[in-house]
Parts: sequence; structure tokens; C-alpha cells
Amino acid sequence: MVQKLVINVKAYRSYNFSTQNNFGINIASTGKPIYKMKLPFTYTLFALFISICSIAQTSSFAKDSSLYGSVKVNQDPRFEELSTKQAEINKNAQKYIVKHIKGWRIQASNTQNRDEANSVKTILLQKFPDEKTYLLYQAPNFRVRIGNFLTQKDAFNLRKQISALYPAKGIYIVADIIDVAPTPDEEDELNN
Repeated sequence: MVQKLVINVKAYRSYNFSTQNNFGINIASTGKPIYKMKLPFTYTLFALFISICSIAQTSSFAKDSSLYGSVKVNQDPRFEELSTKQAEINKNAQKYIVKHIKGWRIQASNTQNRDEANSVKTILLQKFPDEKTYLLYQAPNFRVRIGNFLTQKDAFNLRKQISALYPAKGIYIVADIIDVAPTPDEEDELNN
């Protein structure tokens, strides 16, 4: 008695083959395609092989300590001194890091003429050397801003002085991201 095995091909056609092997033994059919039956078995066999190989390698390396070498580093003693100096330089550099926070600046000019904006910036630098000035370009305008103030109240006094220089122009206090140097308390924390 010969059983029939149905093999499904990707084109979904069915072919019937006799399933008797060379020894006269009938092979039972499961109704599943042959390529689907072999795939899980192949994965299992592969995983078993990998795990056995990894266990064998781990145990052989653990037993044989001669495979582990040792490295001796001959270092110039000046490297230690150099690394200490660099650490000190990095610590001192923290004092000069500027933070960027929300604050206020005074906008002294808003013009499409670059030369006019540069002349306003020059005059502001001459009259107020302690304040930092900024020339911004936001198409099509050049904006000249001055100062880094935490509150509007701080900016108001300087606004009055700039308005006296340019009475015809609109001088505004505008919100901006400002540069703030570390306070003395923060500097003390960095030094400790």
C-alpha cells in the first residue's frame, strides 16, 4: 500500500507523489509542505550547535590561563604631571563659561541699511563700553541690540539714555536669550 503525499508549491499547485522510500517503507504524510516541516528543525539544530560551541570555547579558555597575556605600560613620568595640569586648566575654564537664559535687551535700531546699523552699533559701543552690543540680521532688516538684562526694570534706565541719543527712533526693550556670566557664589563652588 503506497500513500500519496501532496506537496504545495508556491504557485499553489498540487502534485501527487508516491511516498514509498527505497526500503519499501511508507512515509506518513502530514499534509504540510516539506519546506515548512524542515525549517523549525533546522533552526533548532543550528541553535543547539551554537550553544555547544560557545560552552566549549568558554570552558577551554577558563581552564587555559596561558592564553591570557599581561600588558606592562612603560609611561614617561611627565604624562602624570601633564594630566594634572590639564585637569587644573579644565577646572579654571569652568569659570568663564557663559550661560544662555531668557532675559531682556534694548533694540536701538531696526533698519534695512547695513551701514546705518553698523554706525549705530559703533556709537553705542563708544557711549556704553560696559554693555555688549549685537548686530542681528533677520531678513530684510538689520537689528542693533544692546545689553544683557535679567529684568525689564534693569533695562529701563539704559533705554532712557539711548532714547536721549536717538529721539526720533523707537527704542524698545525686547525679550531675548541673554548671556550671563557665573556669579561669585558659582565661581566659589567651582573652585572647591
